[in-house]
Amino acid sequence: MSLTKQACIRSLEILNKEASRICDDLECENCCYETDNSFECKLEKSIKNLDQLIIEHFYNSPLLLKELHQDDVVWDSVINEWIKINRIIQTASNDYMIYFSRFNSHDECSVIFKKGRFYRKHR
Repeated sequence: MSLTKQACIRSLEILNKEASRICDDLECENCCYETDNSFECKLEKSIKNLDQLIIEHFYNSPLLLKELHQDDVVWDSVINEWIKINRIIQTASNDYMIYFSRFNSHDECSVIFKKGRFYRKHR
């Protein structure tokens, strides 16, 4: 069986519906855990994680600046290569300079961040 986007979304919808019914019947302390001094339902967190997984797997929208982090490996659509981000620095002109390494070179490169350049996977 091949997982399609529609099958994954439908499964997530069913899980979400069933989880809310189950969660109403459980004691909260049995299905919650503490994160950052607040309680979070394990089922709701799992559903959010699966939803994010579906988005990342089936959609390849360009990464936003806030989605780029040091040591991330991303697809650079301008040079058509995988790169590793070394650091991101805000410039005096309020642009963001992305310093990265190419896998076929030991030299560090840099470029000003532009929307639509970096992706999670090969385009």
